[in-house]
Amino acid sequence: MQQILLKINNFNIDTTIDDYELDVSDFFDEITMDLEEIDPLTEQQKKDLIDALFGFIERSPSDMQEDFSFIHLIESIDTPDYAIYDSKLIEINTKIGSKNTLLLLHRHINSLDVDEKKKYLPLLENIAQNSGYNDEVRELAFELYEYQLEN
Repeated sequence: MQQILLKINNFNIDTTIDDYELDVSDFFDEITMDLEEIDPLTEQQKKDLIDALFGFIERSPSDMQEDFSFIHLIESIDTPDYAIYDSKLIEINTKIGSKNTLLLLHRHINSLDVDEKKKYLPLLENIAQNSGYNDEVRELAFELYEYQLEN
């Protein structure tokens, strides 16, 4: 597990490459395969892995396109209760907000019942109105906020 965490912590996107998204997908596909050898993960391993993956997001450009290899990986770690994932998801969206963190938040909200969804709406609204986030992130937060209000 330490090797996997080290790989994630040392992985940085080279945005000067036109198809850097392919590098990201390939990297996280490889990490997913590496993790299959460790399954099942302990609670501490889950926490460490989620921390490392959200650390990657923090180091990445906020307007980085969605990467579903990454998204499916991080969503699969803390099933079925998502206790670690849920608190980290709120923390990262409060701290930085990016296209990927918003998509993760949106997908998480969609999996909740109506009453649970309500606790996340103020976070989406805050990101949409906060000038500290870039315009692309704010626009996406507003779209997702409106979507959640309607559904």
